[in-house]
Amino acid sequence: MAPFLFQQPFAHHPKVIAGKGSAMDMRLSVGETISPDFCASSTVIGIDHYTMQSFDDKRVEWDSYTLTSDSPEPYQRWWLVNTPGYGASIVTAAAAVPRTAVFRNDMSGLVTLNSEGNADLSAEVGALAMYLDQSGAYYAEEVFQGAERLVFVGRPYHS
Repeated sequence: MAPFLFQQPFAHHPKVIAGKGSAMDMRLSVGETISPDFCASSTVIGIDHYTMQSFDDKRVEWDSYTLTSDSPEPYQRWWLVNTPGYGASIVTAAAAVPRTAVFRNDMSGLVTLNSEGNADLSAEVGALAMYLDQSGAYYAEEVFQGAERLVFVGRPYHS
């Protein structure tokens, strides 16, 4: 499988910190506003702290920031995710996972969440399945107790 690399659209942001390897992670707070170059200024309305026991029996942790903006879809509500091993990634809602996307056993499993702020789309316990497509984008399906299945796409940012 080809390596999955994101360009770093937020590398100029003062809250970008060095992650593991060459990846960069973001550290934001509820109520904080950022000004990305791909949509209108966006405000953090929630933070989900994920802990996952992956299907390959590894413990994986990351943060996901829920943001809102005055931009049209898909950036009215979007996510900035510190994707393990890849750094900060831009994530939006998707209709479905493409049939050609490849399942990632190492990034799929049972999750628990500790949420701050808006947690309308999640619950404390759920499952996550992640896939990679040929373009390098990743897709994720999440199912939480008492909630509908959610599908997301994480796209590389190209300036």
